[in-house]
Amino acid sequence: MRHKPDYINLPIELLTFSVRERKVNQLQLFIGLKSLFTNGQFILSRETKSQVCIYLGYKSEKTFNNNFQWLVQNRWVYFRKGHCIIKSFTKIAVKYDFTCYKVALFIPEIDMPNFKAFIYGAIITYLMVWKGNKDRRSGADLGSSYMKRNPVSSSLLYYNLPVRYMAKALNISKSTASNYKNIANDAGYIEVKHDYSFVVFGGSNFKEYMKWLSPEQKCKICNMDGKIYIQNPDLIKSNIIIKRNRPMRMMLRKSSKKAA
Repeated sequence: MRHKPDYINLPIELLTFSVRERKVNQLQLFIGLKSLFTNGQFILSRETKSQVCIYLGYKSEKTFNNNFQWLVQNRWVYFRKGHCIIKSFTKIAVKYDFTCYKVALFIPEIDMPNFKAFIYGAIITYLMVWKGNKDRRSGADLGSSYMKRNPVSSSLLYYNLPVRYMAKALNISKSTASNYKNIANDAGYIEVKHDYSFVVFGGSNFKEYMKWLSPEQKCKICNMDGKIYIQNPDLIKSNIIIKRNRPMRMMLRKSSKKAA
């Protein structure tokens, strides 16, 4: 084992893969191994297992064995001359035909104890920035996509990200997506604030106005201080750094050319 790294660049698509395929626990072990054994290999022993279990907060060695078995079966970790070799992120990206070369800055000392919250926060950060940029390119109204501020960094902006958008991207239910957002918010990886629009309707008959709304729209109507508002998607600001990874970008492009 060498000195634990100050940070690790975690591929965004690997994070979304782990959530979509329900393999977050296996990914945590994989990242834990990379954090502890920075030379990319180790000898599997009871001492090693104990060290990893303590580092990741496992209550029993059985948790290690179950997750490690999946890593070996899927060749994220493999054996060579008595050593366990930890596969690189780039090779895993090529294995699963990833196309995204964005990475999230992960600090093991800080983020490992809140691993799931970090994963959810990083995915939300990527999705909300991607959606915001897509809306901007398509000429969408700035006010509906993100706050009207200078688009310099995702950490400076509030974007909106409808729960249904996140749910579709990760193939999960809207209630699960909402729960993931709350977990990331509670851990401080994102900051969420509610957004409302004042309702202006003709006449004074509110019941007549409600008849024209869909069931989904009616659920978003709320009364605050005697005024009627529609609740918009929450506005989200991220405290996670997302950046491009040039080596991965070159490798993925090279791999796609070979496939073609």
